[in-house]
Amino acid sequence: MVVYHLIQQLPGVADFTIWSDISQHNLVWQTIDWSLFAQFETDVFRPVREFFENFIESGQIWAFLIGLVLGYLFRSLTSYG
Repeated sequence: MVVYHLIQQLPGVADFTIWSDISQHNLVWQTIDWSLFAQFETDVFRPVREFFENFIESGQIWAFLIGLVLGYLFRSLTSYG
């Protein structure tokens, strides 16, 4: 509550006509260069998809599954209790 009263006492902040003028004339949106955003990659999951495609196509999935099974068998045969 105290912060709200302090903000209201600042010059220019409590005057909402300034903010309405800015929003009416789109002064905020005119200063943004929207072509900058067009340069970014939009497919954020592409690297993950390419990793899994390569993982399956190269046969590494079979090595992983065989390693899991053999590792589990080795652990269960060598553990006591």
